[in-house]
Amino acid sequence: MKKILVLLLALIFSFGCFACAGCGGGDDGNGKIVLKVAIEGTSSENRLMREWKKVYEEKNPEIQINITTIKDYSTSLQTYEKKTDTMPDIIWTTGEQHVVYSGKGMFINLKDRINGADGIDLSDFYDSMIQITHKTTNDTGIYFIPRDYNKCVLIINKVVFKACGFSDDEINNLKNEWNYDKFLSVCARLRAAMDANTNPELGAGKDCIPLDASMTFNASYLSWINHFGGALVETNGTTKSVNFISDNMLDAYLSIYDLIHKKYIASWTEKAEKTFDSVMAAMKIDVRPGVPTIPTNDSGIDIDFLPLPLDQVGIGCSGYAISKMAKERVSTSALNTKKLSNEDYAFDFLKFIVSAEGQRLGAKMGSIIPVLKSLAEDESWTAYRSADLNHAAFVSYPEKDFDVNVYRDFAPDAQGIILDNWSKVIGKVLQEGSYSGGKASIKSILEQFQQKVSGFTA
Repeated sequence: MKKILVLLLALIFSFGCFACAGCGGGDDGNGKIVLKVAIEGTSSENRLMREWKKVYEEKNPEIQINITTIKDYSTSLQTYEKKTDTMPDIIWTTGEQHVVYSGKGMFINLKDRINGADGIDLSDFYDSMIQITHKTTNDTGIYFIPRDYNKCVLIINKVVFKACGFSDDEINNLKNEWNYDKFLSVCARLRAAMDANTNPELGAGKDCIPLDASMTFNASYLSWINHFGGALVETNGTTKSVNFISDNMLDAYLSIYDLIHKKYIASWTEKAEKTFDSVMAAMKIDVRPGVPTIPTNDSGIDIDFLPLPLDQVGIGCSGYAISKMAKERVSTSALNTKKLSNEDYAFDFLKFIVSAEGQRLGAKMGSIIPVLKSLAEDESWTAYRSADLNHAAFVSYPEKDFDVNVYRDFAPDAQGIILDNWSKVIGKVLQEGSYSGGKASIKSILEQFQQKVSGFTA
């Protein structure tokens, strides 16, 4: 009976250890401190985090990083909010998405820790990346640590350009004096070759498109809106408000329709059939994390990069917040008897990610542009796939960068509602809008969304 009791107690203790590990902290039952990290559910992000995990654990054998994925961001975060025992220690987020949860206190303010003696030197970070970590325009808190410098670029397929009659010299010289007028002339020439069905198997067919514009991507869409004179946030005296249906915004929508009408970019309904990866588009808009997923030239794709040829270019980043539960969890293990909180362990891991070593690890995988300015020309990323590619496109023209969270003047909860409705506006305009319908048609489509944000002022 005594032996049975001992065995039962051992099982209960073991179960408790594993239950604690599942909650994101504690001892994993093998003498290690467990940190639970929730990441975006993409193959690129998974590969990236696993590389950081591998190297960090080798350096810190008392730590075990457990990775879980976020399938739907708002649903997952709401679950963590209601069931705090399931809340990971570290949570992937973006410059837009973090605001609501930072405002609720789910993500802790790391400013004092970052500025502490054992903190992080932010002087080497791109300034725009630090601004993104704040909750509002006037806030100085840092609620997540940016892990990359991320802006939209054009990725071109030289195979399609050649099929449309461009020579190697012409393609290589595109980066010289690249601007919107030159972009339009290139689109016109591509369209003419495609309409002539010059070489449909290599992307120069009548069903192909010059640009897979990825207009559902907020940083891309808002860049076009701003280039055409639209402004999501209007200023009237000292008051700011959100206006989806101002004359300037409606004119900007019509300018996008004009590109669709000319068949320079695909409409919403056509987009799935005219994709870059299917060799049916000469160019596409994407960010650095999308590059590793592009097929190699074995499939008729031979890539290079160009800056987005617009007056303003959306800049953003993803990164990692430390949850409020990490602050409350105190962990010890057989290998480490110091009673530190999981916030301490989590911060140390994030310090590694944004160190020069951690940044080079991620950059060489093609998934990130380093957030450190000192690595702007580092071979860890400028030689990815080929050093001959125009990698400089990803860091070109920083004076054109703008934070796509242009509604940061508003309260955190209001920002969440604005972002949700703005995302729906993008889809509605492209899906249901009509080039021939004019402003009245677009306005009637968007009025339902305007009503949901008209009460917000700053």
